[in-house]
Amino acid sequence: MVKDTFSNFSDKYRKWFQTGAITVIIWVIMWGLLVNGRGTTYQYDCGNEQASSHADSSIMEAVGYKQDGQIFKVKDDVFYLEMRPSGEDTKTVCVVFAEPYQNDAQMKVYYSSNENAFSEVKTVCENVKKGATHVTFSIPQENVRNIRVCIPGEYRLNRISLSKTESVLKTVEKTHIRVIPFIVFDTIFSIIIGFFLSRVKKPSVQKWSWKNISTDVLKIFGMTVVLYTLMAIVSKQTIMLRGGICFNVYRLLFCLGFSIFVYHFWKMREEWKTSYEKVFLLVMLTAGVVTLIGTPQLSERSWDAAIHYQNAYSMASAFEDRYNNMDVGHLMVSYVQGEVQTINEKYNDDFLRSPLVDNEFSITSLYSRLGYIPSAVGIFLAKGLGLPFVYVVFAGRLTNLLCYILIVYMAIKRLPRGKMLMVIIATFPTCILEATNYSYDPWLISFTLLGFAYLTSFVMKPGCEVNIRDGILMMLAFVIGIGPKPIYLPLLFLAFFVPKDKFRDKQDRRKYYITVVAAIALVCALFMIPMFASTGLAQTADIRGGGNIDPVAQLTFIIQNPIYYAKVLAQHMKWYLSISNLQNFMVLMGYLGTGKFYVIELTAVILAIVADGTDEERVSIPVLYRMLSVVAWFGMTAVISTIFYLVFTDVGSFGIGGCQLRYLLPMVFPLAVALRSQNIKLKMTRGLYNATVYFLVYFVLWFDILQLVVRPYIIG
Repeated sequence: MVKDTFSNFSDKYRKWFQTGAITVIIWVIMWGLLVNGRGTTYQYDCGNEQASSHADSSIMEAVGYKQDGQIFKVKDDVFYLEMRPSGEDTKTVCVVFAEPYQNDAQMKVYYSSNENAFSEVKTVCENVKKGATHVTFSIPQENVRNIRVCIPGEYRLNRISLSKTESVLKTVEKTHIRVIPFIVFDTIFSIIIGFFLSRVKKPSVQKWSWKNISTDVLKIFGMTVVLYTLMAIVSKQTIMLRGGICFNVYRLLFCLGFSIFVYHFWKMREEWKTSYEKVFLLVMLTAGVVTLIGTPQLSERSWDAAIHYQNAYSMASAFEDRYNNMDVGHLMVSYVQGEVQTINEKYNDDFLRSPLVDNEFSITSLYSRLGYIPSAVGIFLAKGLGLPFVYVVFAGRLTNLLCYILIVYMAIKRLPRGKMLMVIIATFPTCILEATNYSYDPWLISFTLLGFAYLTSFVMKPGCEVNIRDGILMMLAFVIGIGPKPIYLPLLFLAFFVPKDKFRDKQDRRKYYITVVAAIALVCALFMIPMFASTGLAQTADIRGGGNIDPVAQLTFIIQNPIYYAKVLAQHMKWYLSISNLQNFMVLMGYLGTGKFYVIELTAVILAIVADGTDEERVSIPVLYRMLSVVAWFGMTAVISTIFYLVFTDVGSFGIGGCQLRYLLPMVFPLAVALRSQNIKLKMTRGLYNATVYFLVYFVLWFDILQLVVRPYIIG
């Protein structure tokens, strides 16, 4: 009887217990990650042995300084104090000031085993605050013969001492946690995740065998060996004899990724004509990962990646009052394979001593920073796990890629027609480069694709009735997606032109229109909040455009000279939308360079537009919707160009600066759908047609990755 009672009790409350248990576990994990990952600064210290173990070393040369006794003042761009240690290994350099240092600055020590063989690779940096009396540098190399100490500004020097004793890295400062906001967030987040996980059905167990897995591995390995051997024949730097066989690991990574792609792409050939989302997933998990790993971690290879990294790191540290500040946009990068690890170790060490800065993240700016959520999640997890700086940077990029894959995968699955177009657009080399780096563009592109997947299904799917649930999900995707760039708001007006026959009755149509209006009003409200919190339009000026940037004055100039600005805009649009310029939003891979064969990529897009619906049930896209989509394309291009004329261009200039082609990416799919035709009938089968388009697109993609991402690496 007791057993039966317990069984009934267990069945009734089992899910509640599961939800509670999972919620508590998630809550504790989140709290632990925050506490363990909070910002901390360190400094090297010689301890009590400093006086006895250090021997004063005379300065051999003072370059770039004006010297007056103990006072040194920088007078040239190149400045350093050079010393030559005695025969013993130098482990520590200690600079002692006669008076407290009067600046906040970064000091460097260059070290070398050969005279004048100095480089940025062999440096140690320390961030010194105003009022410091001494600073200690730890030298990671043995047999140091020359040392140069670079101290900026003006200071009174007591001595520079060298020691064979290793210094100890000690904690200087830790950030304070904003406890109450985090507890509220952690509790709500944990309950939601716990409720969701406790109700997820267990997937059915499929049969598998070690034999099948081992066969696949051997096939992929065999293809990799063949490809790598061919590359070795073509390039002498792929395999070199240097006391053994040295592999270029990045080219090996490319061969492995390409082999996996080719093998599984051929294996799923029976699904070429139906499983578009699987093809997208395969491409992103191979070409995307190769790009992710091959792109230098500590360098700005995507547009404004350093700024996006700082914003993502600030969001990841939202529950701390301060966080470590280290600019990844101006760190050195090397394509010599032997130096990559050395550079990574150097910056892992430098990050520990990077200064703490005040966290200016505000809830009022949350909507405009939604695009940083994926990267912030990766950074938060990596910080909490105590990973080195380089892996923290990598984690933010990885989660950005995974979020992009997930959202676009959902969009392709939801889309009833035009799946091929969406796959091609989502896997442009430009899109993959941005998805694997710090940027909010992948967030914008993926969510707008999801929104247009719903809208396209309303317009194109025969017999489809628009229900309120799908309408809300569509507008939610748009609202979330355009958060980083609300200038794309006019795209939402296309939602008003769903055919009337797609609604069950007038009441459903009225509810749908109310949903669209509410979404547009919400975007406007969320966009205006930061504007009211700041100083208005003048605050939007982008100083990178030059010195004479004044949005208010520029707007006044446009109003007073409308004909002049119309000529400026027309001239810009003629260049901006030229055929030859389209490569800049298809195969341009940031600062890595522009890929080749964009004509092939463009050909595949045109082929998908005119012949993608050749064997589908005929669907009539309303002429009004087609026309408005084309008008929206040109209208949005004019709006974006005008925005950059306001915030990036000198007042009264005849050109428009800073308006890059990648800003058109969120608008490519609706334009392609509007131009889509079913009038051309192909004699080839659907599978052969899809294979042809895939071959064209992914030949360009993999070739550009090889040329721009992988090829620069050499063995050294």
